[in-house]
Amino acid sequence: MPEILGELLRADEARWDAPGDEDPDRRDLLVPVRGRSVRLRRAGLPFTATEAARADALVRAALPAAPRPSASRRIALRDGTQVVVRPVEPRDADAVRALHERCSLDSRRMRYFSPKPYPPRRSFEGFCDPSRGLTLVAEGPDGSLLALAHLVLVRDPGAAEVAFLVEDAWQGRGLGRGLAGLLLALARDRGLVEVRATALSENARMRRLLTSLGGRTRRTGDAAIVEIRLRLDGRPAEPGALAGWAGERRI
Repeated sequence: MPEILGELLRADEARWDAPGDEDPDRRDLLVPVRGRSVRLRRAGLPFTATEAARADALVRAALPAAPRPSASRRIALRDGTQVVVRPVEPRDADAVRALHERCSLDSRRMRYFSPKPYPPRRSFEGFCDPSRGLTLVAEGPDGSLLALAHLVLVRDPGAAEVAFLVEDAWQGRGLGRGLAGLLLALARDRGLVEVRATALSENARMRRLLTSLGGRTRRTGDAAIVEIRLRLDGRPAEPGALAGWAGERRI
């Protein structure tokens, strides 16, 4: 793999990255490969985000598809409540619909840009399709679904979109942050180099969450919508990020 990636990007040096490497040159490119990394080095010409995406696409094409995580995980909320997080399953269709019905119009509008009652069956089937990405559900102590978290693959190699829906009664308790941290870890495991989120500009909670994790907010062609990009390889997001927003508060 190092040799192939070195030839692809015309690197002067390509090697497996050793644990605790003492030479973390920011000009180097680290390409994730299933829990390990290949370090590429090139004199004089820094690697670009496009080259990082090409390297990721090659790795994903060369290796077998990553298996869907089957084991559930537990995350602890700020008040100590234990929430079970697992991949969505076809049997969750009714519970996902019930979650949407318990969410307020405003929460659904922040997620979908319109207060739709619940996703149509075709959309739910997409949630369960591993070729499109990964959807996680959070189960409360009584077994009801409290939240959805999506990692959706996009056409750009090495990138995916993230989105969240958290039931109103469970917002502000650390559930969104826990789900976001888990999605980012899974994205890195899959070799992705960037995650993105599209949000209404008034959605301060989503902006605060992702910017606190290292994301940068960008304007779009619509003044009511912003995009937040978060690099997973330690490199800064592309130019065009906004300065800080008024009214940001700690999550």
